Order: sequence, then structure tokens, then C-alpha cells
Amino acid sequence: LTHPLPPSLPFSTVKVEVLGPTNITVNVTTTSQVELSCEMSQYIHPDEDLQWFRGGQKLDNTQSKYSIRYRNGTKLAQNGGSIVTSSRVSVLTISQLTSSDSGVYTCRLFGTNQSGDIKLAVVGTCKSGTWFR
Repeated sequence: LTHPLPPSLPFSTVKVEVLGPTNITVNVTTTSQVELSCEMSQYIHPDEDLQWFRGGQKLDNTQSKYSIRYRNGTKLAQNGGSIVTSSRVSVLTISQLTSSDSGVYTCRLFGTNQSGDIKLAVVGTCKSGTWFR
């Protein structure tokens, strides 16, 4: 997929940023899934242009372990409420966590070098094959 930018918005003005910590440790005895989030500023691309990778391999919704969804960016207003921004947030949910899910996950804007990395460490073991939420 290629989606040219409008001439007034060059790629250099679009930023990808991880939301939240960039190093996460999850204990599978207390949770069975984790959500990783990143934000694309100046939302001008289709959602699919904000992609997730692990070890160079693209992740998508066709893999049962992963779920990717998109939402509008928000920020806290001075009056305590929230307002929608022109950004777009991609949320990667990894379910049925095991230690093999540990590694670096990258959110990247298609066709650019704009990206953000999150290092995930999964520790602990689940009991009797039952996943705790």
C-alpha cells in the first residue's frame, strides 16, 4: 500500500511515538494479555499505514494471538476533560502471553523510518493451563 502525503505535509512532519513505558515487564500469573500503544501525529494516513512488527515480521489481525485496533488521539484539557486531537493511536493487544512473547515490538509508519520500540519481558508461569486476567 502506498498513500502519498499531501504536498503541504511532508513525511518529516509526521511523528510516531510510543505511548507509555518503553520497557514493560508482565507477570503471567496475574494477567494473560498486554496492550502496547503508539501514536501517529498529524493523522493523514489510513490506519493500516501504522504497522506493528516483532523481529522484522509484520503482525496483523489474522494471527489469533494479536489484535490491532485504532482510535483517535486525545489529550487532557485544562478543565479536566479530554479533547480529540488530530493524531491516531494504534493499540496492539497480545493475548495468551508466554515467555516466548518477550522481545522488542516496533510500531512503524509505512514507507518511512518513523517508528517506536517497546521492549516486553514476560515472566512467571500460568497454573494448569488456566490464564488469569
